[in-house]
Amino acid sequence: MRIFLTLLSVLLFGAPAVQAQEEPKSDTSAVLDLFNQHAQFSLPRLDKKQLRQLAKGDIVKFREVPEDADEPQRVVGLLRSSQPRDLLWLALRDLHWSAAKELTEVLLSGHEVWPRIWYQHLDAPRPLADRHWVLRIMDSWELEEATSGACWEHWWEIHPDGQRLAAEALESGRIPGQDRASTEKAVFVPVNDGAWMICTLPGGDSLLGYHVRFVAGGRIPDRIIVDYGMATLGRILRKVEKRAEEVPSHYRGKHYLIPGGDGEDLKLYRD
Repeated sequence: MRIFLTLLSVLLFGAPAVQAQEEPKSDTSAVLDLFNQHAQFSLPRLDKKQLRQLAKGDIVKFREVPEDADEPQRVVGLLRSSQPRDLLWLALRDLHWSAAKELTEVLLSGHEVWPRIWYQHLDAPRPLADRHWVLRIMDSWELEEATSGACWEHWWEIHPDGQRLAAEALESGRIPGQDRASTEKAVFVPVNDGAWMICTLPGGDSLLGYHVRFVAGGRIPDRIIVDYGMATLGRILRKVEKRAEEVPSHYRGKHYLIPGGDGEDLKLYRD
């Protein structure tokens, strides 16, 4: 069971509570409505209870169950944080913090190419089969512009031609430690899409959100993936919030530049 939970934690890619407030701020709903008009992946509207949870610094999390039972469920988590947008963004985008030793990641497109194309291979603990997939990853620049910089979104989805791209990368030797023969038994993940989002709220707080749909394929039931995702959402969001505190001392000197949600490299704290 322990190795299975380790696998799920890698497949799905918590900090002190925010000061409580008496009533939820109505501006949260307004910002979410604006976000939904321009985002790649919109979010459900929140009810009064959920808004109160956010205002108190609690995490709001829920699962979306589609009408079509054959479609995968989506897990969604939101947190209102006192950390500013740029620090949260760097905390969730920095590969020094997000990389997992079980995951091999290779950029198949150039660094200046958008959407960026990433091959990822998960070395799963036996007896589970390895998983691999190819993602299209993009920041929503139109959202940033339409919201006057208030909202940023970093989204991903399975590349529609991913299996061919994976095969070509493996055959050409671009994937360290892997080749076509070594991955013949690996399961190509059919569904992996979601996003990180951050919106600056009036008053300076940030609304941090994460959501994902993931189908592992093979013999891993979708329900277990969703249940585990719901169980770990809080820890994922709190971890990003906590890492934001470390950004000013970490993101400096020769650290590689990370683009913001507007496509421009963030240069704060750089020497």
